[in-house]
Amino acid sequence: MKLNKLLCIDLEATCGPGIAKDESEIIEIGIAVVDNYKLVVENSAFILVKPEFTRVNNFCTRLTTWKQSDVELGISLREACDILKTTYHSNEYTWCSWGMYDKTQFTNECNRKDITSYPFSHVHFNLKNMFSLLHGFNTMYGEDRAVQKMGFSFTGTRHRGIDDAKNIALLYIDLAKRLRHSEMKKIQV
Repeated sequence: MKLNKLLCIDLEATCGPGIAKDESEIIEIGIAVVDNYKLVVENSAFILVKPEFTRVNNFCTRLTTWKQSDVELGISLREACDILKTTYHSNEYTWCSWGMYDKTQFTNECNRKDITSYPFSHVHFNLKNMFSLLHGFNTMYGEDRAVQKMGFSFTGTRHRGIDDAKNIALLYIDLAKRLRHSEMKKIQV
């Protein structure tokens, strides 16, 4: 497992009335690649995915801003998995998400669609949980509240995969800098 980069992933999926949770399909994969040595976001992007069995309804559009006409231009989840592996080497790096939804959704949807070449490494962590544990909070915060708690402003549009992935990356970078600064103080003593 390579440790020089971390992949921060955020998914958006079909949702709302008429779509059962276990039928939901990924429509956007947001990616923010963190250089783990320099602690900077070196790249961010999104992959638009065309759902096969569900449609983007008005509720989903209000939440994500994606419309059915937008996702019609997307690619299949199988193709998206290939891009993750070839462009981002997603199976070679640790990856994280804010909560377990993204990992669970990806795993379940790949299983439902017989995508046997899962794109991510087996090393995943839930930054939402880690954030609360490391700060000593007694509750887990949603991403936007965590950003506010740390004194940042949420950048971009909420519930857009690319913007959520970038904000997740910024929260990770902040945690890593605090931890590394603390460790440097101990070494100097």
